[in-house]
Formats: sequence, structure tokens, C-alpha cells
Amino acid sequence: YFAAQSLNNRAGDLNDLLDGMGQARQTVQAANNGLTSITTYLQQALALAKTALANANSNATTAGANANNVTDQASYDAIMTQIDQVAADSNYQGTSLIGDTTSQLKVQFNETNTNSLTITASDNTSGANGLNISGDTLGTGINTDAATIQATIDDLNTAISTIRTNAASLSNNLSIIPTRQDFTSNLINTLQ
Repeated sequence: YFAAQSLNNRAGDLNDLLDGMGQARQTVQAANNGLTSITTYLQQALALAKTALANANSNATTAGANANNVTDQASYDAIMTQIDQVAADSNYQGTSLIGDTTSQLKVQFNETNTNSLTITASDNTSGANGLNISGDTLGTGINTDAATIQATIDDLNTAISTIRTNAASLSNNLSIIPTRQDFTSNLINTLQ
């Protein structure tokens, strides 16, 4: 009787942990969705920067080229705003894994608290502490010279690479959690 009761108690404790694993999975999925959207925005910004570079190389002193660059600048600034807003909004139950570096997600896998996964947040905003892209950089580059625009293009390419690295890390964690959920469910059945 006591052995059976001990096994049932352990199964109950593990069952309580399954909900936490499910919530953690949703948190990581929300962050992953955010990174996908940010990647799309970065690609749009890169296209605008390349257009501005073409304008600067062809004839940036003409009124038509400057008018196009001012329009591109407004679009670029809107994209930078959206990147920051998506990073801030990609949270689940108050935990954001891509909006700043202060959040951390710890997923508990066993009832004795000796097996867990800790996921550390990364800052994927456009600012200096995140992806280090400045909305002003493209603006001054559009209206001045091709070298500044090229520097912005380099920053955008670096940001895209950073996002891909962060997304790969999240995807790895996202694959660990469901595997552990399945293991825990099977272990509960065995214990019962």
C-alpha cells in the first residue's frame, strides 16, 4: 500500500509539472513568432536601404532622388518602430524572451527540482542594447552619402544574422520541452 501510494504521489507531482511545461512551451512559441515577424521587418528595411543606396549612387542631388529618399526614410522609421513593438508584444503571461535581457524562463522537469531548462532572454529591439540599428542612421545617409547608407545596410545584415541565431536557439529549446512533456506523460502512466 505505501509503495503504491508513493508512486501515485510522484505521478501527481509530475502531473502538476506538465502544466508548467505547457506554459513554457507557449512562451517560447510566442517569442519564436515575434522573431519571425522581426526578420520580415528587417528584410523590408534592408530593401529600403538598398533602394536609397541606388538613389544615392545614381544622383542623390536631384530633387526626385531626395524626395524618394525622404519617403523611404519615413517608411524605414515606421519599420523600426514596428520591430520594437513586436519585440515588446511577443510575451506570454508577462514573460518576454525577445524584448529585453531581464527576463528568464525556467522550466522544471522533475518533482525534486534537480532537472530543469533555463532560457535566457535576448534583446531584439532596434536600439543600441539590442540589434543596434538606428532609425536616424538611414535618414542621414539617405540625404547625404552612399557610405552612410552602406553602413546601415551592414548593420541590417548583422541584425538579420543575430535574429537567425536567436531563433535557432529558441527553436532548439522549443524542441526540448515537448520531448520532455511526452517523457513525463509516459512516466506518469508507468507510475500509475
